[in-house]
Amino acid sequence: MLEEKQVLSSKQSQFIQESLAYVRAKRVLREGERVLVAVSGGLDSSVLLHSLSRMSRLLGIQLEVAHVDHRTRGQASERESVWVKVLVERLNLKLHAVQVAAPLKSNQEELRNLRRQALTELADDLQCSVIATAHHADDNAETFLMRVMSGTGVSALAGMQPRDGIWAKPLLWSSRSQLETYARDHRLAWVEDPSNLRSTYLRNHIRNILLPQVEQARQGSIRNLAKIAERVQEEESDWEEWFAGQMQGPKETLSIAWLERWPAPLQRRVMRYWLRELGLTPSPHLMEALLRGDELIHPAGSFLRRSDMLVFSKENDFSEEWQTPKGLEFSRRLSLGSSLAWSFLPSAPERSTPLPLSILAGFTRPGQRYGAASLLFSWDRAPWPMNIRCITATELQRFTSVFDAFRIPKPYRSKWPVLVNQEREQEVIAIFGLKVLEPYAAVGDERAVAIHHFYDN
Repeated sequence: MLEEKQVLSSKQSQFIQESLAYVRAKRVLREGERVLVAVSGGLDSSVLLHSLSRMSRLLGIQLEVAHVDHRTRGQASERESVWVKVLVERLNLKLHAVQVAAPLKSNQEELRNLRRQALTELADDLQCSVIATAHHADDNAETFLMRVMSGTGVSALAGMQPRDGIWAKPLLWSSRSQLETYARDHRLAWVEDPSNLRSTYLRNHIRNILLPQVEQARQGSIRNLAKIAERVQEEESDWEEWFAGQMQGPKETLSIAWLERWPAPLQRRVMRYWLRELGLTPSPHLMEALLRGDELIHPAGSFLRRSDMLVFSKENDFSEEWQTPKGLEFSRRLSLGSSLAWSFLPSAPERSTPLPLSILAGFTRPGQRYGAASLLFSWDRAPWPMNIRCITATELQRFTSVFDAFRIPKPYRSKWPVLVNQEREQEVIAIFGLKVLEPYAAVGDERAVAIHHFYDN
């Protein structure tokens, strides 16, 4: 009997020691942290909570326990809640039960997002800096296969990160079979979620049918898939660290000359990293467009070329100020809003962030000279009153050469302001900031009106 207890203790110690080594090496949990442990009542999360309760003093962490109930599975949900309560009381910890109202016919992704939101809010209330979940190596293998099957790019094959912001996965080193062994050794019961047995979901199909077949065909395949996912994740982390050290200047800019030094595969990695740094999803369509050199308006802002830089500007409402025509008045400033577009005007300060601009129309004196940033047109020939409005598609085609001459980015051209006759809106007097049309241009020292630009910062 004594010998059996010593063997059992050795098994338990090995799992705990491997967990401690992994958590410390990957800095999954850090000394002094208050950790919210997400527990569903299944095998994975029951082992997570039990093992963390044994390691908490060694790691110097404090534990809080959360159980999220969607109330979508009737008695099964109740059984899970009861078991979690029993387990938490047995470990002398405190349980925080959260009920989330899920819409009818919610899919797995929607339920997952609801859980994450509820856990994030609870962690904030409890002042927990980290949320521990029970993902393990087999989950990594499943995710890897799902992404391979979807035809994703190489970087998207990266496995889960042991620590991603407030989300921690202390069991990512362990296989499900190791968790089962730990549970048996500790006589630890758990509640099976019946929905995990339904192979109508892709992940469940991979878990219940495909992976067992792969493992049967070649023993160790699941472990190897998880290792590949982990290796790709580590390489992606190394790349990101390298990018962070190489890329200079404001986060909103990317040097085109520096980017073009690298082969195409590395350029894609750079572009993916840059977009993520901007908080954007690096979709293949967006990445390929930018790598081709396209300038475009994205829902989150604009991508434009400024000298040797690709510039991202968060503005996405260019032209909102004059979608409805605005009247031009003498001796009264008119705001044209804030936009990176104005930095492309002649004599404008070169900027990589939106530039606020206002204008003022006034009479000129004979012989007075004006800078290139002013529009100058004949008082006698120009109609009055005048409006500022958006350019039309027909006018855009007509004035393409003007925009080309001033190198105005294509995304701005379709929304550029023009000066028009207030009584006959189709009569264009000037392309704002760029050119006065010949019939209205001032000649010599004749009476004229100038529109001055004011860059407000």
